[in-house]
Amino acid sequence: LNKKIIVYFLVVVLIAVATTAIILVYRKNNQKRQILRSSYQLNLSFDENDHKLKGKEKIDYVNNSENCFEYLYFHLYPNAFRQGSKASVVSDNNIEVAYPNGLSYGEILILKVYSENESDLSFTIEGEDENILSVKLSQPLYPEERCYFTIEFETILPNINHRFGYGEDTINFGNFYPVACIYEEGKGFAKALYHSNGDPFYSECSNYEVEIECDKNFVIASSGVEISNLQDDTKQIAKYEAKNVRDFAFVLSKNFSQVSSEVDGVKVTYYGYEGDTNLENCLKVSVDALATFNDMFGKYPYKTLSVVKSNFIHGGMEYPNIVLISDKIDDYKDLNYVIVHEIAHQWWYGLIGNDQYNDAWIDEGLAEF
Repeated sequence: LNKKIIVYFLVVVLIAVATTAIILVYRKNNQKRQILRSSYQLNLSFDENDHKLKGKEKIDYVNNSENCFEYLYFHLYPNAFRQGSKASVVSDNNIEVAYPNGLSYGEILILKVYSENESDLSFTIEGEDENILSVKLSQPLYPEERCYFTIEFETILPNINHRFGYGEDTINFGNFYPVACIYEEGKGFAKALYHSNGDPFYSECSNYEVEIECDKNFVIASSGVEISNLQDDTKQIAKYEAKNVRDFAFVLSKNFSQVSSEVDGVKVTYYGYEGDTNLENCLKVSVDALATFNDMFGKYPYKTLSVVKSNFIHGGMEYPNIVLISDKIDDYKDLNYVIVHEIAHQWWYGLIGNDQYNDAWIDEGLAEF
């Protein structure tokens, strides 16, 4: 018993020290200068027949570092799913579950990069595994300055039960677009490879305006707040706004059944499948988790939270304002546990950011604790 108490005490101390260090670093950085947010404006069009997403990404990038940049770098996470990729997106033990219809591949193609005045910008696809887009700026970008440019891309989704890909019931758009690599003082740009273990993502909080065009029969669950949704006989164009979030994700399905409630001014929605009998229970667990963590960690600063059942090989996955919950979970207690754990991630990494690739123990440890 004494050993358990000692271990418990040490864990609490370690978490307290880590959290204090994060807060002190944040305060120190803020004392140097006000942090200005970069912005992404995404115009997306999805064709379900060939599972392609066409995108135009307008970027307002702010240099919050103390250095001058001639190049900017972006993660191309979908290229981990391409044929011949060095990075494995799932472990060998999970291949059959991840690919129920056989191996399938996806990728992201960068079609064009151009400046605000529509002059072409030079770019290359590099990194250890074609995982990085390098853009040469038209002029040096000094500290606290902004630059504006556009990336046109096409994303091809694989048939895989994963964050990124399409399954039998859902189409998951996690980490599907070029997102800026974080610059760390004294280290440079973080360009880590995709990895099958854990959540290998690391990005700055930014502001998003996203327009999604797709078949009108899809229900859309996404990050942010829906601003409008215009429909005709065949398609819908939905617009979303997400401010001060680390990235943007969404899920499409023609099989969703949803229930909503409100807690502390936040609209919480659970998306299950048609015919599910546990919708209200899953919603209650989600609402209780959000209310509990509001008291424990500090108030959730966004207006929406979506908890989404999906074709996903692992237990769950967090994104800003939206979490994916695997439809493979059939045990009542396990399901409740995963929902609570993923909602905890809205704070640990979502709000208190850390390098999930190299320091996963921080966000996973705090969410688990």
